[in-house]
Formats: sequence, structure tokens, C-alpha cells
Amino acid sequence: MAEMGHNVTALPSSEKNKALGKKMAKAQEAFKAEVQAKYISIREDERGLIISLASDFFFDPGSAALREEMFPVLAKVGNIIKNVPNFIRIEGHTDNRPVSATMLRDGFKTNWYLSSARSLSVLQHLSEEESVDQRQISSAAFGEFRPIEDNSTPEGRAYNRRVDIVILKERYLEETKDKRINRPLPDEEWDWR
Repeated sequence: MAEMGHNVTALPSSEKNKALGKKMAKAQEAFKAEVQAKYISIREDERGLIISLASDFFFDPGSAALREEMFPVLAKVGNIIKNVPNFIRIEGHTDNRPVSATMLRDGFKTNWYLSSARSLSVLQHLSEEESVDQRQISSAAFGEFRPIEDNSTPEGRAYNRRVDIVILKERYLEETKDKRINRPLPDEEWDWR
């Protein structure tokens, strides 16, 4: 984040978000090698803190199966997110190239299917292998429709193929006395302010 001109002290000032800011500082240190290797990028936007996984390193082309060599990186991700009280949304994204015949054979009719399967693969790994609280995480798929770079270049398409782990600002997993979970309503999760 420092490279992107952001500062952890610019995070919201509530006590929970201060704790999240401290976790973010630890995440920056924990992911230093992965950020330099471009496996991961870390940024903040109006939704919260985003740990962005470069799909080209985590998945084979046209596949939603996680590469085993990325499991240690996902263990680090799990350690970060399971120690924050915030809700987590895992978002799948693709570039705008049409699906290939191989992808069609594998059941990915569109980029929506691929982005959904990839976000669910990450969610499943984090919940089953890294013990992230299943009540805390959700999955979303955006296909090719939320690019962060221009799809007209190979580099831009590579940046757009990603899975974003969004630690939602000011949205927390809290239990009431009767053990019901207070959770954001769907429109609250998408508060774009």
C-alpha cells in the first residue's frame, strides 16, 4: 500500500478499524515477498481492505482448481482474515476474452462461471483448510465486468484475472445474546458511498 500512496493511518478511526489497520500493517509485512513477486497486491477502497490474488499464479489458465504451491500463501491470507471481526467477501474476476472450447468442456459456459468457481475455490480452501469462520465469509462473481486495467493489452488482462478478498469496512461478525448473527443486509454489503 505504501507504494500506492496509501497510509495505514488513513483507515477509519473506530476501535475495530484501528485493530484492522494494525492487521493490515502486519499483512503488508507478511506479504512483502508475494507483493514483490506480484502474486498479491494490497489496496484500500471505499468497501474496505482488499487482498488481490493474481489468478495467473493461483490457477492454471481456464481452471478453478487452486495450485498446491499457492497453499502457503493462502495460509497467510487465512491467518490475516480469521483474526479480524469483519465480514469478508471473496470476489472472482476474469478478463474479457471469450471462454475456450476446453473451458466449455470443463463446464465454464461464460466468464461468470469461471469467476464464480474461482471465488468459491478460494472460499472453500480458506474455510476448510485455514479454519476461517464460515459465517464470516461470502462469495461473489463479476466475470469480466469489473476490470481494474485495460483489457486491450496482455498486461491489463493479467491484472483483471484476479480473486479479491475484501475485508469489509465497518461490517462485523457479532453475536447477540440469542446467538443470532448480526450481518449486513445485501444492500449494506454493497455500500459504495
